[in-house]
Amino acid sequence: MKCYTLIFSLVLVGRINPGYTASFTTVASLYDDLISRSYRYIRPETDLNTATSVGFKFFLTNLQDLDENTGLFSVAGFFEVNWRDNNLIWDPNSYESQSNMRIPTKHIWTPHLILGNPYKEGVVISLEDSTVALYENGDAFWSPADSFQMACDADVSYYPFDSQTCQMMVVPWQYDANEIVILIQSYTVDTTYYSENPQWDYVSSTLYNGSSVNALYISMTFKRKPTFFMINVIFPIILLGVLNIFVFALPADSGERVGFSITLLLSIAVFMTIVADSLPSTSSPRLSSVGIKLVVDLTISSLIVVCTILGLVIHHRDDSQPVTPIWRRLIKVSKTCGPCKKRQNDGIQVGHAETHSVKDTEKLGIPNDDKDDVSWKDVSRFLDKCFIVIFSVVLFLANLSFFMDIVAGVN
Repeated sequence: MKCYTLIFSLVLVGRINPGYTASFTTVASLYDDLISRSYRYIRPETDLNTATSVGFKFFLTNLQDLDENTGLFSVAGFFEVNWRDNNLIWDPNSYESQSNMRIPTKHIWTPHLILGNPYKEGVVISLEDSTVALYENGDAFWSPADSFQMACDADVSYYPFDSQTCQMMVVPWQYDANEIVILIQSYTVDTTYYSENPQWDYVSSTLYNGSSVNALYISMTFKRKPTFFMINVIFPIILLGVLNIFVFALPADSGERVGFSITLLLSIAVFMTIVADSLPSTSSPRLSSVGIKLVVDLTISSLIVVCTILGLVIHHRDDSQPVTPIWRRLIKVSKTCGPCKKRQNDGIQVGHAETHSVKDTEKLGIPNDDKDDVSWKDVSRFLDKCFIVIFSVVLFLANLSFFMDIVAGVN
């Protein structure tokens, strides 16, 4: 905190630097005169029924933290606050043309400002041992600087491609609208001294007055840099989904199918835990797109485990149990498609030549080996092909829906 105070003090000295043109004795005399006429707890108005107009401008220097999980929004910056003190007007000709002076805040009236939305406890906006720059016409300039921590409700619907808009609420404490009028000097945050954040890009800002509360609202929008999360979260999740399908390409007799599918299921569950730990425990306004995708991938992976087990049960079924007609029919239909159909067309002539011999063998009571050529292993291989096609389509549609949702939300 002391480091920030020192840095801000150096910046402010460069911005508001009343020079002393008179001798030390004259400046000391002016200082004593102003101190004798200043009242720290009385507003600087000749008629106290008149409201004091206080102008505000905010300079952002750094985004320190924006944690969606805890709701912490922390920035470093300083205000430029100005007003007119009608009790501290002097004639420069009486003080060797000295037209400005610095007075410590402990000897002069300053608006008592607090954060209206602090992260933990009430925060008074002030700079310890700071000074107010005074000019001959009574204009006063004060620049309190600090590291401000506010509460911010994050919207992680499109994490990690999200943008967050957080507010800083500045309230003139113990003064209502009849005593202090808030004037906005600049309706956007000044980023002259802003240093880039490695995780967030500054997008925009706006300053506005409260409608029901006499307060200044500073709204700032930041957009997350998604490259890190794309490489370390999104890409591995998609890769795990693709690897899941290849479980049906493993030989059923290898004994690795169930272990492979369960390992991928647990990997997706681990990623789900990692992502959940970095997001707030809320479903408002909606669950994050990544969270929804992980739930879908976890469901698909669970179904793949079930289908893998069913396929192995069928593969190892005893051949003494006859294959049901529906499976026999489906497998024979599948053999008539694609390359199998081509091979059958090439063998039409041979088939015609052997037709009579087949019929003759059936009439003689000789069993036909081609009639029972479908085994349970054939059924298992047929199901593997079907599962590869089905889950490939489902996974493609899931990934397409995820990216379409992200694009729609970002745009």
